[in-house]
Amino acid sequence: MANKVRAGCYIDFEGFAGNEHRTSPPPVLIGVFNQNGSGQFKQVVFTSDYRWAAEAQGVDHEVKFDSDRDTFLKVLADSVGMSKPLFAFTEHEMKVIEKHVGHKITKRYKNVRTIAKRWLNKQGDDYPEPKSLSLRDVAEAMGLRIPAK
Repeated sequence: MANKVRAGCYIDFEGFAGNEHRTSPPPVLIGVFNQNGSGQFKQVVFTSDYRWAAEAQGVDHEVKFDSDRDTFLKVLADSVGMSKPLFAFTEHEMKVIEKHVGHKITKRYKNVRTIAKRWLNKQGDDYPEPKSLSLRDVAEAMGLRIPAK
């Protein structure tokens, strides 16, 4: 199991909440850690209105612009497998990817919120109960520091 965790690819979408025009708007950007076992973190901006974020100086990780969201997500989905799963904190990322690539990735996808919840339940009083099941609160309960940025 430890090998799967080390080999896995970790993602998080950022975007906007639904509104009267779109109930599920596509993500503006994705943060990706360890794609293809790189050990690196990068962000990919998909929306031309935010292309400036990919061109900003002074960021200490790779940020690139890619207007072809569907192709990027297909390549990402095809780069993971049973021994190199795709990890994200909720099923939202899985649903977005499946919508954009047109096929299921359920077997290759691991919901970290579910894993964390199960792990915290086994710990008993060793860790405080998180205030909620948000990423920030779960990390805090586990003693993990989340950077301000």
